Amino acid sequence: MIAIYIVFSFAVGVYLGVKIYKLMVENEINKENEKLITNINNQFNQVLKNISSGTSRFKSRINTTVHIESSLIDHGNIDIIYLLDKNDIAIFQGTRCLYTSDKVDKSVVESITETINVLYKKEISEVVDFFGLVLSKKEFERQFKLDVDDIQNLVKNVTNNNQISEIEKINLDNQNRYDIDEILDKISAFGMKVLTPEELVFLDKYSNEKGNKC
Repeated sequence: MIAIYIVFSFAVGVYLGVKIYKLMVENEINKENEKLITNINNQFNQVLKNISSGTSRFKSRINTTVHIESSLIDHGNIDIIYLLDKNDIAIFQGTRCLYTSDKVDKSVVESITETINVLYKKEISEVVDFFGLVLSKKEFERQFKLDVDDIQNLVKNVTNNNQISEIEKINLDNQNRYDIDEILDKISAFGMKVLTPEELVFLDKYSNEKGNKC
């Protein structure tokens, strides 16, 4: 009887010991998670402060992705990626994702997105649709090293002043008049400034037709 009691007591002791150890481990994990979440929220609050105070800089918009440059005390220079269609925010350093907004207080995320939409409204809304690729005007001019207004004015002047003959207009209506791949290769190699007025008009017409088909 005593032996059974000893075995039973030992088994209960082991069971309680395992339960207590498990609770201690879970408690430590919960503490670490709370520290992690607190740290992430602190980083996003710092991002909000930077954007609100004007110490961050709008860099580009490509389709629904907005790119803003800023810095964090713990990491130095960082990139803020804001997804317009999802109202999500991620913080990158180079190609490494440091933080995402899924564990951040919703009010903080909303404050960041609202502040971005207000302060950078012009940069976000002023875009160029280049064959289905939506770029902020600034990003387009940075990549192609040509002023958007100059392109539009040139196309407008060429069209309004009837500088293209009737035969050339007919040829422009024919998709074989210019090879779109060759023109894009030309832009990639030398920039848009090397295009002829006829090629610019063709690009504008082609882009409009592609947009109407979408």
